[in-house]
Amino acid sequence: MSYRSARSLYNNIANKYHDNRSKATNDVTELPTVLYLLGDLKNKQLLDMGCGLGKHAKEFVKRGAIVTGYDTSEKMVKLSQEYCSGKGTFLRATHESVSFGFNSFDVVNASYTIGYSNKLDLIFSKVHSWLKPGGIFTFSIPHPLWLLTRVEKMDYSKPHKVQIKVDSYGIDLFNYYYPLDTYIQVINKNNFLLRNLIESKISRRLKGWPEEKYRIPNAFVFKVEKSS
Repeated sequence: MSYRSARSLYNNIANKYHDNRSKATNDVTELPTVLYLLGDLKNKQLLDMGCGLGKHAKEFVKRGAIVTGYDTSEKMVKLSQEYCSGKGTFLRATHESVSFGFNSFDVVNASYTIGYSNKLDLIFSKVHSWLKPGGIFTFSIPHPLWLLTRVEKMDYSKPHKVQIKVDSYGIDLFNYYYPLDTYIQVINKNNFLLRNLIESKISRRLKGWPEEKYRIPNAFVFKVEKSS
């Protein structure tokens, strides 16, 4: 079944997404990488873009951050509120519609969410305005190798909309694919400095996963800093 928006997608799959989360690798790959890149979060104003189930938000709250989150799906917003036990502020909004004041946040995070928009430059421009000077933006995107077996006739040559088969959740997701050089260009254009880029995969210290999960990364996780 195809969906015309991220809102309709996640409102329809919210329960399945929640129930199948334990089968996914993100909690032992991408999430620990984000936390490593962000470091100390105590008393920092943090925005979680596309907060989803609230998994990241809960970890941010545990580390002392003052969390604001939004998601396009009202059902996901409710799940985030419940998962974070009422801590943090969560609202329904989209990347395109949401608005915050200048210099509102120390940190902005977007885990696997900016790919739901075809307005990449607008997102980076907004994030730059929301961050305080020297503020940090972490964001993750599906790794190109991970996409190869999940998108039929995957084309890496140009930005385009793709349909991703996610077996661990038992669902299909749509995303806008952008080549890596597109991200570098939009980072530079919007006055960010690239501070780190990690290919997240499962640590060998965690046992019991299929061998390919240790060898093949599932995400690129970026850390950029507002330069001016």
